[in-house]
Amino acid sequence: MNRHEKRPFLLILLPLLLLGGGILLFDLLALRAPERVRARAALHPTPPPEGDGAVPTRPALTGGTACTNGLANNYPCTSVDLMAHLPLATFGATSASDVWGWSDPESGRDFALFGVNTGVAFVEITNPAMPRYLGQLPSHSGANLWHDVKVYDHYALVVSEAGNHGMQLFDLHELLEVDVEAEDLPLTFAAAAHYDGFGSAHNLAVNQESGFAYAVDAEQGRHCGGGLHMIDVRAPRAPRFAGCYDGGGTVHDAQCVIYHGPDADYQGRELCFNSSKNDFTIVDVTDKAQPVEVARRRYRGLAYAHQGWLTEDHAYFLLNDEFDEINYGTNTRIYTWALADLDRPAMTGIHSGPTKATSHNLYVRDGYVYAAHYTRGMRIYRIGDLERGELEAVAHFDTYIPGNQPTYQQGAWTACPCFDEPGKVVVSTIYQGLFILHPHLPAAAPPSSSSDS
Repeated sequence: MNRHEKRPFLLILLPLLLLGGGILLFDLLALRAPERVRARAALHPTPPPEGDGAVPTRPALTGGTACTNGLANNYPCTSVDLMAHLPLATFGATSASDVWGWSDPESGRDFALFGVNTGVAFVEITNPAMPRYLGQLPSHSGANLWHDVKVYDHYALVVSEAGNHGMQLFDLHELLEVDVEAEDLPLTFAAAAHYDGFGSAHNLAVNQESGFAYAVDAEQGRHCGGGLHMIDVRAPRAPRFAGCYDGGGTVHDAQCVIYHGPDADYQGRELCFNSSKNDFTIVDVTDKAQPVEVARRRYRGLAYAHQGWLTEDHAYFLLNDEFDEINYGTNTRIYTWALADLDRPAMTGIHSGPTKATSHNLYVRDGYVYAAHYTRGMRIYRIGDLERGELEAVAHFDTYIPGNQPTYQQGAWTACPCFDEPGKVVVSTIYQGLFILHPHLPAAAPPSSSSDS
């Protein structure tokens, strides 16, 4: 139900609301009504029936399948090979969300950290065609669709929207001790430490350079108004509260870095670039006790500022809006923000795709954008002149075969090129499981003056 469908209820309830229900009136009229409908619907998701566009459960696929004539094991593709696919049944799960990765610098081994509804599953993908499911870190407080995981040093940091979950810290070195050929796999792992400064959180950002983590959209405990809940994780087994930023409402996702971009006023400062649902914000968190808002921007086409990522030179920020395709009927969009003046970031372009599939998480690496577009799967774009929002689609892998309809309830959640070895990508999907892919990309275009300024 959208906000327009609620108007008859308002006409009936208006006298009561005016007398003493002002808060309820505001809630019903709020522009974020679709967000609340979404949260309620997705809290305990169930796959749609077979006749409603669901993809039948497939067995695990290993051994690698090349993308030939536009298909890899019947999945539509362009220049992306399917190395392996592990369905949710592999992990005893019924839904999944985020995925991240860890490469051990000494052994060179790679591991996918896959957020499923029961916790975080650990899969060794050193040989991407022969993945090994090692085991799972169970959720701290019960099953929930959202389990977000990031890495600091050799620790996985895990948050969830499950109540009273807090943040788990798991020593990834334990994975190196697992006998991948053992008959007792998968194992059940335990956290090395737990942080209970908040209850639930939607997401987590980690700054590897500074050693601080930032939980966002938190509830319960010291939730920081849903903004940035800052945690010192430099001693991962003894995480400590470091500060709050609660001046701008709820933050949905963030990237926090030591800034080295073109604006000399902020070079060397620790900044968080926040997708804050109702706007795009930049916050200086160098002083955790006194964070300072640098800029706050809304934009044409705003529906739900969801997530984004900096270019590697910190000159631009690429943002996706999760509800513009659903609310306004647009094709898939990626918004480009120029950061030459951080006090006044400027939108320079909008990339529009060929379908209306809903955009979700995106990441930037080596001049390419790896984007998860839900029902359209993973799209890889070569970065062009971002002063004009130029992104060239060069590869894709469609994890959801039935169609490209705008929805946030099916398809690819995250496409992560997050391993030391280039050319290895993991894609998490809500109901189809974990995909391990190998793209074949053309040479990245050399940085233009506009993207290197």
